[in-house]
Amino acid sequence: MRRKRLRKHNHNAHTNQLIRQWLDWQFLIKPYVLLFVVRFPRFLEPVQGERPIWYGRLSAKCVLGSLFAFFIILLLAVLLGVILTIGPAIALFLIIIDLIILIRALVRVSSTEYFISNYRVFVRYGIIRREIYEVRHEWISNYTIRQGFMDRLLNRGDLVIGTPGHYKGYVEMKCVSNPITLKDLLKNVLQKYRR
Repeated sequence: MRRKRLRKHNHNAHTNQLIRQWLDWQFLIKPYVLLFVVRFPRFLEPVQGERPIWYGRLSAKCVLGSLFAFFIILLLAVLLGVILTIGPAIALFLIIIDLIILIRALVRVSSTEYFISNYRVFVRYGIIRREIYEVRHEWISNYTIRQGFMDRLLNRGDLVIGTPGHYKGYVEMKCVSNPITLKDLLKNVLQKYRR
């Protein structure tokens, strides 16, 4: 009986030790490793030996202005519908405009994909007028962050990747969350690639 308890205790202690070692490895040695599975974007075939490192979308913080306009117009439509006798027609028109604003914001967020692997950077915008950029790591010459005042307050910004001679000279990851962390991640990936 006592041996079973000791074995169980040793097993639990060993498991806890392994978990602690794994967490130390994750957060101390490789701080940029995320604790969820990174996937490949839609319609992108992986190259042999390619490993996904980061996947993201346009930050929802970028459509805050559209959402604010949505709620203001909705409030205005409700007030016009209740107060004025002519109001229901105007209120219906405002609600239709409001739904267009909301759908446009949702489509903008869902149709933008960003991806970083050990081989390339992938950027995709749009549904109807689609722009797709694939930048191999050897093409990247520099990378910078562009943030305005509101961007810094909301911890969002653009990561601009310089690609001389390719595309228009640069590729933008527009309005990503935590752009400084993403820049550090890209820096680490490029350093490992160039070794």
